[in-house]
Amino acid sequence: MGVQWEDDVWFEIVKKEEKKDQSESQKDEESQSESQTTDVTVYEIFDFGGQTLPYSLTIIDTPGFGDTRGTEKDTIISQKLFDLFRSEDGVHEVNVVGLVLKARERSPKSLMTTVEVLKKRIRLTACIQNLQEKIQMIEEKQAVIHETEEALKKFEEEMKTNKDFTVEVDEVYKEKEKIDGVGMWFLVFFEGAVTCNTCEENCHYPGCTMAWYSRDCVVMEKGCCTSCTNKCPAADHVKEKWRYVTKTRKDKMTLQKMKEKYERSKEESEKEQSLLEDLKKKSEKLQIEKDQWLEKAYQHVLILEQIALNVYSLSTFVHLDFLIEKMKERGDTEKVQKLEEMKSREDEGTRAGLLHMYAKMKEAHKSIKELVDCTDEEGYDAP
Repeated sequence: MGVQWEDDVWFEIVKKEEKKDQSESQKDEESQSESQTTDVTVYEIFDFGGQTLPYSLTIIDTPGFGDTRGTEKDTIISQKLFDLFRSEDGVHEVNVVGLVLKARERSPKSLMTTVEVLKKRIRLTACIQNLQEKIQMIEEKQAVIHETEEALKKFEEEMKTNKDFTVEVDEVYKEKEKIDGVGMWFLVFFEGAVTCNTCEENCHYPGCTMAWYSRDCVVMEKGCCTSCTNKCPAADHVKEKWRYVTKTRKDKMTLQKMKEKYERSKEESEKEQSLLEDLKKKSEKLQIEKDQWLEKAYQHVLILEQIALNVYSLSTFVHLDFLIEKMKERGDTEKVQKLEEMKSREDEGTRAGLLHMYAKMKEAHKSIKELVDCTDEEGYDAP
């Protein structure tokens, strides 16, 4: 704060003025949405109960992050803390970090319970991410089927008279793709994707940083995965710097090749109309599967809300947007209303703060990676 011992400066404790027309709930809501601490303040305490000790207690008081005053306030707080820690006469060591809670919420909590809840949140979030990818893949397959149906109708006569006549349609497939910007951080964290070789799915990505091996990932429970479709054993999984992505490619197909692809019997394959009917049934089957995954993702979000520990997760709100869109497409007004109610409870300032902090974390990760790459190039050996 720039105050020296010889300066004639003091601090006064003042009572906050409250508006007369405010209700108690409005006062409480305002106090929660806006931090009561306005600046980064350092207190130096030398006297303890009338005794002078050979050491002092330094307390750093900071405003809360993510309140309704916007992300610019968070940036200023971070910069002031940075200046305090790096200045010559600043603070260079922190022994304890404390959080200020409301009096009615200060009862001791079991850390074991908290850890288990956090594990469950991570598992459910990973499942929702995986389900979202499944739904998107089904939609791509449905689009390909629709394209194939249109091609069959358009070139009906040509394909009947010429067995070698081909049409070009899209084909959906999965491919392993390298993930940019992931890897090891100072031999402590390993950011990558836990994937299932059997299901060809991303079981935990993004967000897997603590586990070095797939068997140690939090999505594994009792030796099996809680995320992939078949709940495969941990041994069927790997943690690497790549993930599965869904892509499409052009493929030239004859009528016979189409029949073989959609596994028509010899008798049914004799008629082109049978293939069109089969494509329709295939699309309907995919729609049923999509609805099942959508319902499962919805139920996971409801559970996440129940065990939220009074903290809204940024990733949960990203999934809410996706689910609201898909439920609207399905015409499920009841679930859309429930999801929108959940979303409306989100504080705009908190969301902005979460997004801001998420961006800052990504920037920090990038800076750390650049530093690691730089030290690797210089031939630095870690102790």
